[in-house]
Amino acid sequence: MCGICGITSTEFSPSSLEESVTRMCDAMTHRGPDDAGLWRIDTTCIGVRRLSVIDPSSEAKQPMTSGDGRVCVALNGEIYNFKQLKEHLAICGHAFRSRSDTEVLLRLYEEEGDECARFLRGMFAFAIMDADRRVLLLTRDRLGVKPLYYAPIAGGWAFASELGALVRSGVVRPELDLDSLDFSLSLGFVPGPRTLLKGVKALPPGHRMRITEKEVSIERWWELPMAGTTRCADGEILPRLRGLLEESVELHQISDVPLGVFLSGGLDSSAIVGLISHQADGPVRTYSVGFDDAPEGYDERRYARTAAQSFSTRHTEFVLQGSKLVEELPRIIRHLDQPSFDGVNTYYVSQIAKQDGVTVALSGLGADELFGGYDTFRFIPRWWRLSTVWG
Repeated sequence: MCGICGITSTEFSPSSLEESVTRMCDAMTHRGPDDAGLWRIDTTCIGVRRLSVIDPSSEAKQPMTSGDGRVCVALNGEIYNFKQLKEHLAICGHAFRSRSDTEVLLRLYEEEGDECARFLRGMFAFAIMDADRRVLLLTRDRLGVKPLYYAPIAGGWAFASELGALVRSGVVRPELDLDSLDFSLSLGFVPGPRTLLKGVKALPPGHRMRITEKEVSIERWWELPMAGTTRCADGEILPRLRGLLEESVELHQISDVPLGVFLSGGLDSSAIVGLISHQADGPVRTYSVGFDDAPEGYDERRYARTAAQSFSTRHTEFVLQGSKLVEELPRIIRHLDQPSFDGVNTYYVSQIAKQDGVTVALSGLGADELFGGYDTFRFIPRWWRLSTVWG
């Protein structure tokens, strides 16, 4: 992951803009430890902390600008179909100086304008400043995998990949939204577009935000297809689903750095490990977290070991002690940014993967939402039917 941020404001001096955005970048060093970059034109400044996944060379440095320096792109995430898009854009006459997906996004914007996101497959949040049009475009991927927050400030707007970066800018007041806190404690998360900070919102998934000196607009650029849109015969469902999963896992392995998998031993992560093991040239690196001093139902290591043995992975376990968790809790909360009830285990499994030299990791997150794995998927339809009967 990378961290992107920026400010556009008519009430800031050039030096104040750069100082504020530099502070925002410094607050996200953990998101992008490999490089940092800053770009400013007129009343807009954009910053990036980069984690190099595709093309680690200096040619892929961000923010990335067009040849005339009038268009600037900052990308957090990965575009999985960038190679196919690059071939098409080359036919259209675009020249490339790097192997990065960020440059493909830049050229795609030059070709398609604000509609460029419709051509992307991947997880992304990006900012594009077009100096000729005097428009700052913020866009978030279809399902909101990558975060992007924004807030009104004096004379304009600020945006960032993390709430903490907005606070560190010095231009966004860190005032707790008590209604959002209520949601967080009740549900385990804050429903978007709300955040824990008053006045700060999350750009909704599948939306884009256009900012000019005169107006701001937020609009949906993608909608979830309605049920029944895709027709598939009963006998084709399983083979087609298997093919889609294989394709998705293969696309997620596009990387110029070492890759691994977070393995809990459950159906979701085990399926991913199984699919990768059939595609990879060598053993898959897998990682799991367990608890020695917790009730047995909370320790999934034995399931993870079974899956790891079945697919002959290079498996690493981390045993978490309760005292260690209490000691590191302030640091964990800092990195969770906007906390959720299930983020602690991800923090630790990410830590051991990084210590093992892995930069990119796949996990089973999102599968319960896609395939109806939660009990609520069964309960809510029943409650709905009952509510219509009761009138």
